[in-house]
Amino acid sequence: MTGNNTLNWSTGAVPTSSDIVFIDGTFTNEPSIISTDAAVNSLFVASGNTLTIDETSSLTVSGDFTNSGSVTLNSTADDFSSLIVEGTASGDIVYNRYVNVYDDTLGGGWDLVGVS
Repeated sequence: MTGNNTLNWSTGAVPTSSDIVFIDGTFTNEPSIISTDAAVNSLFVASGNTLTIDETSSLTVSGDFTNSGSVTLNSTADDFSSLIVEGTASGDIVYNRYVNVYDDTLGGGWDLVGVS
């Protein structure tokens, strides 16, 4: 997460799939998942804190996901982030989903967007 920058984590280590992660302001920077597929056991984002997942990344949470802060997923025309929660999920996320612009002169550009 954040290019494997250990300074962004209160434990001084990048979380692994067996870690329970609390994003609660005890770190140097707000963490981001950039250019990687990350996995954690459980994730808790406290009020006033943020987590961003860039368009080339994903996060799998094998346990519970609790968001009282701000979690944002981004996408581009070619790349799409993902968040997979295998346990219980609560709280909202923002998904900045890329959508084609419709243009009659270019022959359309429809996108179908759905949630599962």
